Amino acid sequence: YIAAICGVGDTSNLTGGYFITYPTAPNAPAGVTCTSAAPGVALSDDFEGANNWTGDVGTGNGIWKIDANGTPSGGTGPDTAYSGVNYMYYEASVGGSDTATLVSPAVDLTAGADAAELSFWMHAAGATVGTIEVGVGTSATGPFTSVFTFSGNYQASPADSWIPVGIDLTSYIGQTIYLGFTVYRLPITPPLTYSWSSDIAIDMVEV
Repeated sequence: YIAAICGVGDTSNLTGGYFITYPTAPNAPAGVTCTSAAPGVALSDDFEGANNWTGDVGTGNGIWKIDANGTPSGGTGPDTAYSGVNYMYYEASVGGSDTATLVSPAVDLTAGADAAELSFWMHAAGATVGTIEVGVGTSATGPFTSVFTFSGNYQASPADSWIPVGIDLTSYIGQTIYLGFTVYRLPITPPLTYSWSSDIAIDMVEV
């Protein structure tokens, strides 16, 4: 139940009740079961080395960026990386594109068998977090077939722990694929203005 306080001694009646719901956690990595041979890693990147990712990545706002130790805007983004020092995040402050796609290096599954899984760690803290969508394509320029979406904030603050995400890629065994991480910035007021408090980050991406 909520009451408005307009000044000292000036309190409105309670209104409500309102139900507050929290987003359901995405599926965690399940791991793979290999009967043909030993498990192997087709991609492992925590953004500590050379940046081999393409798409909408660079500097400025409305774009994916490599960062460390907290994003420039307060109250959004992670305080620290999940692995190492660096992570990749979408800078939601005004400017740039309202939709930005980060594309992985080629992931070679041509020699794969039995099972394949994408795992990564996600941080989505902020008052106006939009949507992150993961897609799979056979070209670095797409198109990408959606295999995962998540909307809204999951963490309550930048200091909260990262959450693991697992996505089954078994149907892509035998192919060379690219992963597209697309963020859709959330419009908060007409006419379509956007908030800085929606920095979404990823770290330790593995297949």
